Amino acid sequence: MVIARSTRENIPFILERERELPPEQQTTFLLATLAHHVMLQLLQLSQQGRSRDYVELALRAGLRGWKQFPDEKGNETPFRREEGKTVTVHGAEVKGPVTPATLAVIPIDIVLELVNAIVGENRVTDDDAKN
Repeated sequence: MVIARSTRENIPFILERERELPPEQQTTFLLATLAHHVMLQLLQLSQQGRSRDYVELALRAGLRGWKQFPDEKGNETPFRREEGKTVTVHGAEVKGPVTPATLAVIPIDIVLELVNAIVGENRVTDDDAKN
């Protein structure tokens, strides 16, 4: 039996380097299940070699929040989306995308791990295809 996927689901993701830490010390990023048209646009951007656009689209469409992501003063870093807006990001319409200012606070090594996690969570595996 095939089971429908939810596009409202938030998938928790812990960075590889924090997985051995106690839960209270782990930053949790919340990832989205992407719409098909976003995944197709990501594929096209990848095929065109447009890496920067690929990364931006994946993050703006695929990041839904975080927990325990402190700023330099130890305060929770604000997470902002363009709530109630649909924005075209590199050819794909994204509802409530993450703001560019929010993305700017994420260190680059974390950006790349998050992009890989977002796309990885949205790929259909061989086991999924069999269901």
